[in-house]
Amino acid sequence: MGPARRPRRFHLPHDHHDTRTSQRIEAFLEGPPRPSRRGRPSEAQRRGSGRPIALDTVAEWRSALRRESVRAERYGRPATVVVVDVGAEPATVTPLELAAPVLDAIRHEARETDRVARVSATRLHLLLVETGMHDADSFADRLREACRNRLNGHGGLLRLRVEAATSERGRPLGDALAEAERRIEG
Repeated sequence: MGPARRPRRFHLPHDHHDTRTSQRIEAFLEGPPRPSRRGRPSEAQRRGSGRPIALDTVAEWRSALRRESVRAERYGRPATVVVVDVGAEPATVTPLELAAPVLDAIRHEARETDRVARVSATRLHLLLVETGMHDADSFADRLREACRNRLNGHGGLLRLRVEAATSERGRPLGDALAEAERRIEG
C-alpha cells in the first residue's frame, strides 16, 4: 500500500498568478547583486567633501611646509607649492576688490588636505600635498576658470598669475617656494 496523501491545507486557484511572488523567487534564484566595480574617483570626490577649506595663518602655513618637506623627502612623495598673485588691468579697479572672489575660488577648489595662506593683500601661497606638477597644472586651470565664473563678467579686469613648483628628491619645498616666488616676480 502506498503512502497516504494528505490534503493541502492551502492552495491557490489555478488561474491565480502573483507577479510579486514570481519576482521574489527569481531574485532568490539569481542570488545577491554583484558589487559594482569602482572606477576612477570623480573630480568632486578627489577634492573632498565639498566644504570650503579654512585659511592658515602665515606661521601655520610655514610650519605645514616644513612638515611636508620632511615627509616628502623621507617617503619620496611629490608636493607642490603654488603662488597666486592677484592684479587688476585697468587702474579703476583695485586688486583688493578682486582678491576676495579669487580667495573664495581657491577655498572651494582646493582639497581638504591642501593648505592655503594669504601672505599679503594680493598674494596667496598654497601647499598641495601628494600633488605632482601635472596635477598642479590642472588645479591652476580649474582655479582660473572658477575665478572667471565668480567674477560674473568682470573677469577681464583680473590679472591672475599662478606659478607652481614641485619638490623633487633632494630638493626641499622651501627651495620650490623660492623658485615659484622668483618666477612670479620676474
